[in-house]
Amino acid sequence: MTLTLEDVTKISKENGYDPYVLPKLEEYVEASLAGSTPYCHDCNRAVVKLYNFRPDLAKEEIYTQVLTLAMTAYPSTDLLQITSLVPEAVQSTEPASTVLRCAGLLEAAKFSEFWKAYEELPTKPKGSDAQLRAAILGVLALTCREAPLGLVQAAVPGESNVASHTDIVESVTGDKVIFKATENNTKRNRVFSKGVSFSAVTRLTAAAQ
Repeated sequence: MTLTLEDVTKISKENGYDPYVLPKLEEYVEASLAGSTPYCHDCNRAVVKLYNFRPDLAKEEIYTQVLTLAMTAYPSTDLLQITSLVPEAVQSTEPASTVLRCAGLLEAAKFSEFWKAYEELPTKPKGSDAQLRAAILGVLALTCREAPLGLVQAAVPGESNVASHTDIVESVTGDKVIFKATENNTKRNRVFSKGVSFSAVTRLTAAAQ
C-alpha cells in the first residue's frame, strides 16, 4: 500500500538514512509520477540522499523520475537541491540530460524551446502540462502587468483559453492580456511590448525578488 503524503513526509524527515524505508519511498515517487499521490519534495530528496549513502541500491530510472518531478515543480528551487545530489554520470545520461535541458530552458524563460524539448521526454508526470502552463503564466504575471496575447500563447502552447486562469489573468482584450495587479508587476509599470524577447523575463523575475 502506497504511503500517504503525511506518512511519507514524516518518514523522509525522521528515517531518511534508513535503507529499509527506500522501497516505500521509491514506490511513492513512482505513484507521484503516475499522478496517484501528491508531489513530495522531502520524499524525492530522501531517495537521492539514500542513493548517495547506498550506491548499490541506486536506480537510474528513479533518479530520472525524481529529476522530472522536481523540474515540473517550476518555478520552485526543488530541482536545484535535487541536482546537487545526483551524480554527474546520471545527469549526462538520457533521459535525465533532457530533463535538465528542459529545466535550463525554463530558467532562461525560453518557453517555446522548452515545450519542444519537453515533448522529447519519454515519461511525464500526469497533469504536468497544465501545471506547467499555469506556472509559466504565473511567472509572466509576476514580471509584467500586460503582454501581447500572441506572446503569451507562444509561452503556453495548447492553452485554449488564457482568460480561464482567473487567479492570474484579469482579462483578455483583443490582442492584449492583462494580468492581475500585484506589488511586483506594477513596479515601473511593467509591460511587454511586441518584439520583446522572453529572455527578458529572467532579468525581470530576478528584479522582482
